[in-house]
Amino acid sequence: MTGDSRRERQDDRADDSDGRSDRQEPQARSAAEWTTLLVSLIVVAVLIGAAFYEHFGRDEPAGTWLAVELAPERAAKRGDQFYIPFVVTNQGTNPAEDVAVVFEVKDGETIVEESTIQVPFLANSGSAEGELVTSYDPAAYTIEGRPAALLTP
Repeated sequence: MTGDSRRERQDDRADDSDGRSDRQEPQARSAAEWTTLLVSLIVVAVLIGAAFYEHFGRDEPAGTWLAVELAPERAAKRGDQFYIPFVVTNQGTNPAEDVAVVFEVKDGETIVEESTIQVPFLANSGSAEGELVTSYDPAAYTIEGRPAALLTP
């Protein structure tokens, strides 16, 4: 080795002892990098929020949950009969078969007429529409509907 090459090595060591090196100082992040980071964090937060909502925020009851809605204000009179529209809705997560719905026409607390209808199949979150036929005026009597029986496949 020559004296010049030793001197160059010593100069390099001297530079290292000052705390300086050949590496460059980290540069500040550019606007594009900050924007990309922010958008990425927002997307991740939205996905995590959606997962929590799906897991904890669902209102759907487990199993089969039936609701019967009558619309006596939309009743139609044909001859001596009243046709009252109704909707049976499965608000649960499982389907239902052979659903029996009982309708009661009441005069005060006394049941004056009782009818049963059968719905062959209700999918989960499905509904079936129909008409209750009665000889009693829905304006003068109370009419209630309720599920009485069902099978789950």
